[in-house]
Amino acid sequence: MTDAERLTLLETLLGKGQNPDALAFCLSDCERLILDYCSLDALPEELESLLARMAADRFRMSAFGQAEAACGPVSSLSEGSKSVSFGGAAAAAVDQSGLLGSYARQLARYRRLRW
Repeated sequence: MTDAERLTLLETLLGKGQNPDALAFCLSDCERLILDYCSLDALPEELESLLARMAADRFRMSAFGQAEAACGPVSSLSEGSKSVSFGGAAAAAVDQSGLLGSYARQLARYRRLRW
C-alpha cells in the first residue's frame, strides 16, 4: 500500500478535514513501532489495516485533531458544578504506552526473535 493510500484510509477512519501532516506522523510513528516490536524490515501487507487502526488510535490519544488538547486523561469529574480535572502529562504518557499492548496479541504472529 502506498503512503497516499494509507493517508486516505486513515482519513476515512477519522473523518475528513484532519491535518495531513499529523496523520502522516501517526502513520510513520506507528509503522516504526510495529517494525521495531516485530523485528521486521518492512511491513507485511497483512498488517496494513492494523497499522491504520493503530494510527487512528494514536491520533485520538494524542489529541492532534483538537485545537487545545487536555493535559492528560480525566482524573475527576463533578456533576453539580460541572468541574472536570485532567491528569498530568505523565499520566497521558502511560496511556499512550498502552497503545502497543492493545495490539500485541495481533502482532505476535509476525514477531521475530532478535539475537
